[in-house]
Amino acid sequence: MSQGYSDGGAGMDVGLFGCAVMGQNFALNMASKGFKVAVSNRSKSPERVDATVERAKREGGLPVAGFKDPESFVGAIKKPRRIVVLVMAGKPVDDTIALLSPYLEAGDVLVDGGNEWFPNSVRRAKDLLKSRGVRYVGMGVSGGEEGARNGPSLMPGGDREAFDLLEPILRKCAAQVGGEACTTYCGPIG
Repeated sequence: MSQGYSDGGAGMDVGLFGCAVMGQNFALNMASKGFKVAVSNRSKSPERVDATVERAKREGGLPVAGFKDPESFVGAIKKPRRIVVLVMAGKPVDDTIALLSPYLEAGDVLVDGGNEWFPNSVRRAKDLLKSRGVRYVGMGVSGGEEGARNGPSLMPGGDREAFDLLEPILRKCAAQVGGEACTTYCGPIG
């Protein structure tokens, strides 16, 4: 069930999983740049979804819809889906992939923005591509919580076609210096 955005959450441009400070701020950054954002969080902390949706309302009615179950969250995003995961590195990322992957389809893009140790990113990219045809991107997010909200430096690495699907979002949401976005394709995963 969706909460928040007035259209009920249909046809969202991008998903953000992980509504702690960094995730909430990056979701609001994307929404403030005109993207419709679906948000979700682990079932242990569903109140973070509500807090993100409420903050989006307070900040000018930003297009953010909240979802408390993984199936409706993934299902609300336009295909091919683009989902940014901002959870702690390590096991929480593996747990999130296990939670979301039953609902992902070939061609979808899953982005790990948690500054993960590169061998884990390589393993996950291989496993997801082999088992489901899902493209995996590891992306460093630099700038802390303020950067996440107002423009971080974004360093995505992974499948080039996946980057091409993400690029319009990343370029608008990254920090801007001298008219240039602080993001670029950083090469293959790892």
